[in-house]
Amino acid sequence: MAEIGKVVKHVNKARAACDREPVAELPQGERGNPCFCPLGRALRRDMGDSFFLAVGTRHIRLASTDGNTHDIARRIREAWGINENKIVMSTGDQFVTVPIPSELTDFVIEFDAGKLPDFEGKIEPTEKARFTSLARRLWNVTVDHLRRVRRLARSRQPQLSAQP
Repeated sequence: MAEIGKVVKHVNKARAACDREPVAELPQGERGNPCFCPLGRALRRDMGDSFFLAVGTRHIRLASTDGNTHDIARRIREAWGINENKIVMSTGDQFVTVPIPSELTDFVIEFDAGKLPDFEGKIEPTEKARFTSLARRLWNVTVDHLRRVRRLARSRQPQLSAQP
């Protein structure tokens, strides 16, 4: 069973590492939704509209439109005592994946299984719209980056000669 006190403690370690105030309790969230689970909402609180964070059962995926993604990932990783070689840079370096402590994994699994109904609740449409907009902006940055990389790779390929 997830120990909520330990879960909140880990959330607050990550928040402190990002210079954010601690949360007294976890907000409600939606089961099966990595962007709106209680952990994701608690970690993102007060981070502004440039910070993307989604929570999986074994990792968080984060990104920032202001270029602080790697710094934020490093801070959270260090706060949780995660070994540096476990961070994974995702496509285009816009997204970074950081493993989560086992207490957070337990919470996510139990929450998604419906075993923690006190943490279930509706998400306001405005919050969903803002977050969806941010996700689209970050995705567009990733796609643009991949297009530039591909163009550069094509420009560096040797040209085949049509001579016999």
